Amino acid sequence: MTSEATTDAGRKDLRSVEAVMDQVGRAQTHFELMAIRFIECSARYDDLLDGKEQEVRIGIADQKAVRRDDLLEVTMRFEFFAPSPVPEEQTKQVALFARIRLEYELVKDRGAVDDADATVFGRVNGIYNAWPYLREFVQSGLLRLGLPPFELPLLRAGAAAHLAGLVDPPTEGRKPAESPATE
Repeated sequence: MTSEATTDAGRKDLRSVEAVMDQVGRAQTHFELMAIRFIECSARYDDLLDGKEQEVRIGIADQKAVRRDDLLEVTMRFEFFAPSPVPEEQTKQVALFARIRLEYELVKDRGAVDDADATVFGRVNGIYNAWPYLREFVQSGLLRLGLPPFELPLLRAGAAAHLAGLVDPPTEGRKPAESPATE
């Protein structure tokens, strides 16, 4: 977790874990998770797709949180890349992709919620709530490709905020290639 950063005016830095989690906390009692749906999935085991160095990479792309009346809809694209677990196939790469939609319902009797807080809540909690399903997707996807399973680490809330692109990653004590999933 990052230390509490402040601006010249003494306010919390908006890219700190603490500031983001404050926004999540203000909105979380206002919403109930109604649905999680995979709307597109693909798995691929082939020659290197992106030409990048062979390492495990986990990411969230194209994430959106849209509030419509009493519904907060969060969509995101999950990306998983890993080098081949087969020693004689090191020019190959595993790539798994999933587009996921989560729907949260606004509970009317819990008062009003700020749109900015709702958006941050949706982006962080969307990843956090989808993570167990993504862990299963990676394991079963690799098995369906005839490869040994890989277990995604458990996810902490601060790491979900990082994957959502809302906070800067911690730099002390971590190598550049390490995943932020357990931060």
